[in-house]
Amino acid sequence: MLNQYKKLVLSKVKEMSEEKMSDHMLSLILSTIDRNADCKIVWGEGDKEKVGRGKITADDDNFVFLVGERGKVIVNKHNIIAIKQM
Repeated sequence: MLNQYKKLVLSKVKEMSEEKMSDHMLSLILSTIDRNADCKIVWGEGDKEKVGRGKITADDDNFVFLVGERGKVIVNKHNIIAIKQM
């Protein structure tokens, strides 16, 4: 049941790939992602899109903390465009 729920949530993310996610949708996605698996986060910074790959170590009201092979990244939740679990 939980896997079906995760697939539904992640499929909704794909539909929203060009728009900013709402706070509610982002909270829902972050609650379903396996913290031990790698993720891919796309966020906007000015007129550019940035991509980060790694494990989400934590999140709070404003930020998502991502640790990958190239280091640590702190992403503002309001700038996140998409999240995909690998």
